[in-house]
Amino acid sequence: MDKPRTFEWHHPGWYLLVPLVVYAIVGRFVRKKATLVLGLCDRHRRQRLHLSLASLGVFFLGLAGLYTTAQSRNSLLLLLSALMILVSLLMRVAAMRTLRPVFIDQHDIRLKGCGADFLDSLPGR
Repeated sequence: MDKPRTFEWHHPGWYLLVPLVVYAIVGRFVRKKATLVLGLCDRHRRQRLHLSLASLGVFFLGLAGLYTTAQSRNSLLLLLSALMILVSLLMRVAAMRTLRPVFIDQHDIRLKGCGADFLDSLPGR
């Protein structure tokens, strides 16, 4: 009599995760870091704070909506609450982002995101 065999299967859609996993692993080894101290003017510091606080408010409203959805089982409210939480996360990212690196090596770092007023204030421009 033949020996029993075990078969395994998963939906082929799971293969879409392979590029993400590979990127996550390789990205940890090839990334370069630079540490800078960034100074912000009062206006931009306040703008960043207000956007950050607004994102927290929208986040907690989304959580309250999820709680209410659990009580009422309203699918539209569930969708709106989830959307509010997503928007709050995007607001938070926007609030925290000041500059973004476009190149880093052992001696240089090149950044994008400085305003024209700041660049004009630098010597040699």
